[in-house]
Amino acid sequence: MLGRRFRYPKNKNIVYVVWIRKLFKRVPIYVGQSQKHVGRFGDYISGSFTSPTDFRVGTAIDYLRGDGWQVTFVYREVADRRRQEEKEKRRLRDHGYVLLDDALPGYDYKQADQEEEKCKIIAFVKENILRRQATNA
Repeated sequence: MLGRRFRYPKNKNIVYVVWIRKLFKRVPIYVGQSQKHVGRFGDYISGSFTSPTDFRVGTAIDYLRGDGWQVTFVYREVADRRRQEEKEKRRLRDHGYVLLDDALPGYDYKQADQEEEKCKIIAFVKENILRRQATNA
């Protein structure tokens, strides 16, 4: 028997937060918006290098899962997804959280080196998310 349920949305616009959790520590790492719902989350599983956001979020998730963190997506349906996304980012930043898109610029996948970009993402996660959260614990 299958176990997880997903409520079919009434509204196609969502804002979501990617959270990581280990023991009693819960930390947001990314805020996004979409009309694709679960399909958007699948983009991060694929982590295609040709899409900087998908690669960035997917690489960070893969690294964090390997380090023992659980990853969850929390979303809500909204009328104005872009405005609500910015509002949620601001709220989390005001609480001292650092998000993946705070200092990680995009890249031109035709020019960039995939391994080099992966190293930048992991270094950012270690320095700006994990280390900062450890000092705020």
